[in-house]
Amino acid sequence: MTRRRYEPKSCAVFVTGMVDMTSGGDIHAIRFAEHWAESRGPAYIIGPPAIQQLLRPGSRAELISPWVPLERALSASFAAYPALCAVRTLIYAAAAPQVDWTVAASHFLSDVAASVLGSRRANRAVYVHHIIAQQSRKRGFRSTASIIQERLSLSLLRLFTTIFVCDPRAAAWLTDRLGPGRLATTGNGCDPPTLPPMSKDRSSAIFLGRLTEEKGATEFVRIANLMNRRRPGIQFHIIGMGPCRAEMEDLATDAGLRCTFHGFVQEAEKWKLLAESGVFIAPSHEEGWGIAVDEALAAGTDVVCYALEAYDRLGSAVHGVPIGDLELAARAALEVLDGLAGEARHAPQHPGATSWSTVLGHEIEAMLSQAGERNLERMSWLRAP
Repeated sequence: MTRRRYEPKSCAVFVTGMVDMTSGGDIHAIRFAEHWAESRGPAYIIGPPAIQQLLRPGSRAELISPWVPLERALSASFAAYPALCAVRTLIYAAAAPQVDWTVAASHFLSDVAASVLGSRRANRAVYVHHIIAQQSRKRGFRSTASIIQERLSLSLLRLFTTIFVCDPRAAAWLTDRLGPGRLATTGNGCDPPTLPPMSKDRSSAIFLGRLTEEKGATEFVRIANLMNRRRPGIQFHIIGMGPCRAEMEDLATDAGLRCTFHGFVQEAEKWKLLAESGVFIAPSHEEGWGIAVDEALAAGTDVVCYALEAYDRLGSAVHGVPIGDLELAARAALEVLDGLAGEARHAPQHPGATSWSTVLGHEIEAMLSQAGERNLERMSWLRAP
């Protein structure tokens, strides 16, 4: 007698992040929902309305954005944000349809809790970008609060069938505490569009990411200032939203920088800006995925970044500098621009970029395999004398 393959049809992805800000991990989860909808069946994304801008044209995934009282006002206050997340978790979980799988976009407590509450009979998957307690963040109220919520969140991971990781340190940490059976290694996908021929003027620099301390958002402006002192008039582009934006704008104004804050942009505009820029500067202090760096390389743009373990897989494709060395980062970025002067756009440097369909297909296969083994374990337990 042949064994029937476990074939789930529906899934719900919970993205409970900030109202006007998404992470690379959130985008990964959104792409997962779109791939599921194309390859298996109904897929729902439960999250803020801003996610609509991140969906691909013709996406079959359905976005559900329940109304949350005072959402925008409370999201502006860090002190009120935990309460907002708790309310949003309950509302999002109640709004989710009953599905075969729920997926938490991150191991942030509200994503995990919404996934647990959203569909009690479903199998569950979660993306763990990195472990906050392993990062070298400055100790303070915000970092302490993040570590506390992380501990609560990690205690719920035993309820999940599949845990996706790409950070080796996070994988080792989770294996010690949960065992290897639930873990599945994954990575980034990248599907750059066909880019038009590039002009010879590639003298601009760009930042793409959440405007937070962890992503080095204000450090980008300080690096830009050092570059501008040596070569006045460089154009700087900043794509993204976050709590550091006001401070960044003040720093850019005081330094007299030619700096454009784009906020959220559509996918086509993002790729256009990446490809037209001479150098991508990524002063992030911690990374689990590094999606923005992958996209910059795929667009054929050189990358200057802090030398993080997450970028080891890229080897010499990126220009790594010690964490916090603004002077060296500025010098490396200017050297890149000097090398590009008068040249046409070079070919993408990404060493072995993988398509989204390949990455997400492997993730679904891992989920099906682990859920099938889990179901067999349940059946053997029920049949035991």
